[in-house]
Order: sequence, then structure tokens, then C-alpha cells
Amino acid sequence: MIPNPTVDEICRKVEASVLRVASITDLRCTQEDRKVTLHGKAPSREESVLAVVAARLVPGVETVASDLKISR
Repeated sequence: MIPNPTVDEICRKVEASVLRVASITDLRCTQEDRKVTLHGKAPSREESVLAVVAARLVPGVETVASDLKISR
């Protein structure tokens, strides 16, 4: 049986995954159950979408909400 990851573990993995593919500044992740919300600033809409996709691919994440702001 695989143990359930803690909130900190999932958010750490989400943040690492996001930062590998997108240039998000002030990145912060919050989690409730299997839903994570991304907070921070993205340089473009495309980077914001990449961040959401990367977060969704992390094991243990079912839903991703974005509170990322576009900063030009």
C-alpha cells in the first residue's frame, strides 16, 4: 500500500514540477484534499497554462486551480 503524501510533499513536488517548465515568480502552492491551487506571477498566459499542466501531472493531484497573475 502506498502511503498518502502530505500536503507539504505534494506542494513541494508541484512547485518543482512547475518551475522545471515555466518561469513563474513568487510561486506558492496550496492544497485541499487532491486539489492544488497555484499562486504567483507568470510572464504570459502560455507560461500559466504550462504551469497548470505540469501541476496536474504530479501524482496525487486530481484538480488544479490557477490564481496565477500575468505580469508583463
